[in-house]
Amino acid sequence: MDQTQRLPEDVLADVLRCLPPRSLAAARCVCRSWHAIVDAHRLLDRDLLPLSLAGFLINFCELDFTEFFFHPSAIRGYADLHFMPTDDISVEDVCNGLVLLDHYVVNPATRCWASLPPRPSPPLGFELFYYERNYIVFDPTVSPHYQVLRFLHVPPRGRGLDAETKQQQWPPSPYMMHVFSSETTRWEERSFIRQGDALGTLADMLLPPLPMPDELYAVYWHGEIYVHCHFVMRISLSSGTYQAIKLPTDVDQHRWAQVLLGRSEKGLYFAALDGQCQLRVWILTELPCDQSEWLLKHDNNLHQIPPPQNYDPQVHRPCWIMADINPAIYSTVKDKLELNSDHGIIFETRLEGHRWDEHIKILGFHPYKEIIYFSETLNRGYAYHLDELKLEDLGNMRPKRLNDCYNKELERSIPYTPCLLGP
Repeated sequence: MDQTQRLPEDVLADVLRCLPPRSLAAARCVCRSWHAIVDAHRLLDRDLLPLSLAGFLINFCELDFTEFFFHPSAIRGYADLHFMPTDDISVEDVCNGLVLLDHYVVNPATRCWASLPPRPSPPLGFELFYYERNYIVFDPTVSPHYQVLRFLHVPPRGRGLDAETKQQQWPPSPYMMHVFSSETTRWEERSFIRQGDALGTLADMLLPPLPMPDELYAVYWHGEIYVHCHFVMRISLSSGTYQAIKLPTDVDQHRWAQVLLGRSEKGLYFAALDGQCQLRVWILTELPCDQSEWLLKHDNNLHQIPPPQNYDPQVHRPCWIMADINPAIYSTVKDKLELNSDHGIIFETRLEGHRWDEHIKILGFHPYKEIIYFSETLNRGYAYHLDELKLEDLGNMRPKRLNDCYNKELERSIPYTPCLLGP
């Protein structure tokens, strides 16, 4: 029998209150009663958990360092990585405050980092799958440990795959994948058993062609990781199973210029934006018998959204800021804040009847509010509130060094939520 059950709730709460934050977060996961006590007595400072959006970590094709586009109020969560022992600062993925680099995992909020061992060779049957993405899984309310998935995407148009391989059932069962665990500090080859039917053959997955892997994201939600490939793969690391979920039925890659999987207020969201600025957003809902369904949440044309209201001199709100996450390489953080801001205010002065430029890029979803973020011609950032049909001008987001680049494309954008409980 658990002797702590004999203690009055207030006494047990006082005992738990003496634990440091990380230990308290682990104790919260021991049993339902401890979970309830920690929450009821507000023992765990919510400010330590990844519950707020600090900004977006953005990779540009020809810039060596990831840029950070953030609001000044999030300066506490500024993703400064100048303390890292490498000049190769290009972010691959982020999950609950942990940032995955090519050879490192780092928590910018706590300034703790760890190196990753060399990645193993592809599993048997995946030797020709040369498009690799690595995704990190971390939940500080469940465990202080994290895992990294080495995910091999199907090559575009099946390039390099022979006819026999293309006729294989897809996705296969078991699905082989290498997973790194910070608890064991090594890579392990794991097999994941498919729940439900396959979606067809590998050849079926190749039409129409999908975006390049740099545009394919993974989302952690309720203990599972959802990977956007030619469908959405919902992977349970705890049970060693996965499920293949079809994309929304009317998502045609020939029509939609951009698609994005993300997490927001109600769970898993999927956005599609076409060349005419028609934006659709779906939410994944759970059905009986472990089935899922995409429900259309939003269907509107951005050209029809009223432009941001004219700037009101009585309202002084600081704009968002674009800065290097390794400022020691070029200048101080202060210099970056001054050079890449609009003098400390949001300029909402847009021409009436403003038409969006053709080059609009989806940056991502707000993880806790129904807001989707865009950039226009890589010059300005915008926040689009889905329920209010409200457009907010966030300010200048063009890095100064981008002007010297031939290829100015934005490659990858990931929301960053700082966490003080991570390793």
